[in-house]
Amino acid sequence: MHSLSDWLEDMGISKINPKLIKTALTHSSYKGMGLDVEDNERLEYLGDAVLDLINAELYFKFHNLSEGVLTELRKNKVNNRELARLFDGIKMNKFVYTANNFHLTEKVKADFIEALFGAIFLDSSYDKCFEVWINIESVIFDYSSFNIDNYHQKPNSSEKIKKQLKSSLLKNAKSTLLEFCQSNSLNAPFYKLIGKTGPDHDPEFIVQLWLLSGSNPELFRSIFQIKDNLINQINTKGYGKKKKDAEMDAARKMCDFIGLKYS
Repeated sequence: MHSLSDWLEDMGISKINPKLIKTALTHSSYKGMGLDVEDNERLEYLGDAVLDLINAELYFKFHNLSEGVLTELRKNKVNNRELARLFDGIKMNKFVYTANNFHLTEKVKADFIEALFGAIFLDSSYDKCFEVWINIESVIFDYSSFNIDNYHQKPNSSEKIKKQLKSSLLKNAKSTLLEFCQSNSLNAPFYKLIGKTGPDHDPEFIVQLWLLSGSNPELFRSIFQIKDNLINQINTKGYGKKKKDAEMDAARKMCDFIGLKYS
């Protein structure tokens, strides 16, 4: 069984205040057993607003639809049924605190997901919540993106980028890509294990790497020569005998596409 830290790491949460995450995972029924703990109701309130905003942003950017239709799309994603599905999918039940024999309803499961995002928001940022949401979803279901594995034209980098490429020190592909994103106001890359093939004694792992435009969509689209103003993300897949090797392979492909040098 995964530890709590392993479970958080799988979702892209490497560090979070332990007290805050404990609160997010604590239902009021557990507090009702006479324990001196804080429950997650306030975090649930905050996380509900955060998830509404994340999905409103995603649908607004990737769908040229009316306000009424966008509202319905958001409601169809941020509701008890869908959030309970996520709760089950990430096996959150292993880590929540409830009263003995407490029945986890759809509503309660959804509340835990909302509280989790409330905790991430308080401990980190909205951008981190955005990344974790997409990481949990694994595949961007309705949002526009493209895969560079099928896109062979090299980008025509701006003078600013060319100077940066010349002056950059040689580091491994993951470190190089992370520094590039940070220096250009792009969201940090994040990686998701999406598959595993072959026998147990000789597996091959498949990892998907996502880059998001963050606060600089114009530069993002310029780097990748994206003409569609609705596209704010890009991805590639990496393969390896270990998960870390697959992540590095995906990072190398992204660096090669951008023109970043690495060791």
